[in-house]
Amino acid sequence: MASRTFGWVQDAGSLFKIKPIMVEYVQYERMNNLATQQLISNSLGVGRWANETYLRLCEALGFIEYDREYDDLVISNLGKKLALSNEYEEKEILEEAILSYPPVCRVLQLLKDSSEPLSKFEIAEKLGFVGESGFVTFGLNNFIRIYHDATNKNKIKSNKESTLDKYARMIANYLIELGMVEKATKTLVYGLYEAETPHTYQITEKGIQAYTKTLGASTSKKIQKNVSFEMLSSGKQTGNKILRKRRALILDIMNQKKGKLLTYEKINEYLQKNSSNISAEDFKQDIIKLQNLGLMIENISDSVVLKENINLNIPIFATQDERIKKEIQKTITYVVGKTQNLDENLIEKVIEQSFSGKKSCKEFEDSIFKLYSETIGFEGIKLGGIGNREPDSLFWYKVHNDEDNYGLIVDAKAYSKGFKINTSSSRQMNDYIYKFYNKLQEEHGLNRSHYHWVTSKYIGNGDIEYFAENVRNMYSFESKGSIISISNALLIADKIQSNRDFKKLESLMSIEREILETDIEVF
Repeated sequence: MASRTFGWVQDAGSLFKIKPIMVEYVQYERMNNLATQQLISNSLGVGRWANETYLRLCEALGFIEYDREYDDLVISNLGKKLALSNEYEEKEILEEAILSYPPVCRVLQLLKDSSEPLSKFEIAEKLGFVGESGFVTFGLNNFIRIYHDATNKNKIKSNKESTLDKYARMIANYLIELGMVEKATKTLVYGLYEAETPHTYQITEKGIQAYTKTLGASTSKKIQKNVSFEMLSSGKQTGNKILRKRRALILDIMNQKKGKLLTYEKINEYLQKNSSNISAEDFKQDIIKLQNLGLMIENISDSVVLKENINLNIPIFATQDERIKKEIQKTITYVVGKTQNLDENLIEKVIEQSFSGKKSCKEFEDSIFKLYSETIGFEGIKLGGIGNREPDSLFWYKVHNDEDNYGLIVDAKAYSKGFKINTSSSRQMNDYIYKFYNKLQEEHGLNRSHYHWVTSKYIGNGDIEYFAENVRNMYSFESKGSIISISNALLIADKIQSNRDFKKLESLMSIEREILETDIEVF
């Protein structure tokens, strides 16, 4: 697994610098970490450290998403929306995005619950994983004492802070940009000592309304929080991988059982299944720290309950891997039972490859080419696949009656948790249509060609229909298409052996939605 530093942000100066990044990013949509940092440098004219902090900010607020299977960064629908926004819409989008970041919600909560303004030091004392390496505060009392004794008090005001104080200050500054927080004055007192700091804050009425929105207590839909694996412990902390995994598993089981009471024993049982473990005391402390992170976890007697939706971006652990293995085996068993003309070894191999992620994506592309050419019976050519600006394969069906001739532009997607058509894959397929539709027409005499995705399973929610509508509006020629799960692709391959009706098959391939088993049954 690649080492990434997502989750906590410092030194990314302004939220309003995110839009120029998205305007550039939308042209590429999917890039690796280094290419993304270079794009940020070019967009903002900043150096290496600043581009990394803006990358973290974009990821933390959900404008780009980290694809763990392929170690790529992909612009999200929210990022694309921001890129196309006007000035008014930009601020609205930023206000929505900032509330998906748990530490922001924690800062708003602390300010709302306080009867007086809070300094960055007071916020830091109750923020995140305070006390662990990477989450150190300079300390309010320590600051007051040093300030009191200092000759150059302005220097103390400017320079005395630790990592967690800086996180608190940056979050407050973002909220000030959006009118949710404002600066305040306050005399800091420690015994006989007094001090002042410019970094003291209070919540505004708009901030109170925003925080209420995160609770789902208003008429607005409760906002989903983004939690990455990397934000669960600093890379500077000894045993950070163990801590991240432990906390990720706690959140994973709570997210699965959302709204249900879970005891320490029940949660630790889940951890042990994933080669992890936690003592009762460490569990108690982890819950407090996850609450300090900004998550709505409620303690009820000897149990805890997660009271909100979280978008948890974590690696695949043992029980999750076990669930995927069970799903693969269930899919294999089902397809074997439904087919009569396919070799069981072929079925097993191609289904396993479809769920493999990056590990066997090239093999999956090769298997799909063989399935569609050798088993189904299309003519075709294998192209570049992963890492190239080409679809995996081109196929065509030709007979003497030119009206029945058609082509397929095929992209195979191996994903362990399923595939949805995000902006990156949408852009890729649009590029393929633009480049290869005419190529198929000119070189093979085809009247029309259709786009076609094959994947482990389709988990999109209307995105194929949205893509189809865009294609209809974008091109002067007609190009329809579809997406299909590997299990249903195999069912088609089986059925075509006894029903060589490629004209009817075209009606499936151009259905402009997911091809379902019920569609294949009447084929």
